[in-house]
Amino acid sequence: MTAEQIDELECTDVECDLTMLGITGVEDLLQDDVAKCIVDFKEAGCKVWILTGDKGATANQIGISCGVLSPKREIVQIDQLTADTDPSKWKGKDILISGQVITELLEAKANKENNYMDYLLDSEGLVVYRSSPAQKADIVKTVKAARKNEITLAIGDGANDVNMIEKAHVGVGIMGKEGNQAASFADFAINQYSDLRRLLFWHGNNWAAKITMFTLLIITKTSVFGLSNVLFNTTAAFSSTNIITDAFFAVYSINVTWYGFYNWFDQYVSFKRYRHAENKLPFKMSHHY
Repeated sequence: MTAEQIDELECTDVECDLTMLGITGVEDLLQDDVAKCIVDFKEAGCKVWILTGDKGATANQIGISCGVLSPKREIVQIDQLTADTDPSKWKGKDILISGQVITELLEAKANKENNYMDYLLDSEGLVVYRSSPAQKADIVKTVKAARKNEITLAIGDGANDVNMIEKAHVGVGIMGKEGNQAASFADFAINQYSDLRRLLFWHGNNWAAKITMFTLLIITKTSVFGLSNVLFNTTAAFSSTNIITDAFFAVYSINVTWYGFYNWFDQYVSFKRYRHAENKLPFKMSHHY
């Protein structure tokens, strides 16, 4: 056979009249607490999507087992777009869509032919199967452009997730069996998926509290010192005399952040006290996020 004839062969032409001597299957198990983490992310108001290169049936089972797709809701599988396709019915439902269709939707949105992609953003859960690394990056880029006021986070563990991780606002790489390529290009590197919950709910939440408090302290310092100088100069013929010494102005921030009360109130929730006893909190971390 010529090379052209080989290229034109279909799977049904090759995989026929075979005698199976043995069949093996390898189950790719989910990591610990993946479903629990995704449920908490959804309770916190995050939209969780799965972009995978697996086939549709496998992606469907993965989506259900990890909680992105719910068997209690209708799962709409989209393998191709037809004239009867009504995207308004996608709202509030779980979507299982192929990478080929996603490419068509992305191109249509870029050319302003239709707004089908906007309806996908309003779906409850979304799983994209048979998606390439370039498609993953394009999806993240489109979501960033469509929802400018929201933050995108991409997480992956393989080299095929690098493009997606680099396109997102925040990239998280998992160090695992598929190598450390994703972790090398990510903003944060974690050992397993469940660590993402700790990164967002504990470190992320407390960092937001710290930077907010520190910003308020700096604004207060500048306002008080500036207003004091203005009021003093009303009695000093506006001679630009500085009533506050430079040393006091410089040491203020050091005093507050070093041994002052800021150290006692820099966390909303004590990670050291509750990280192993979260059930003792009077609220859920997902609601506090």
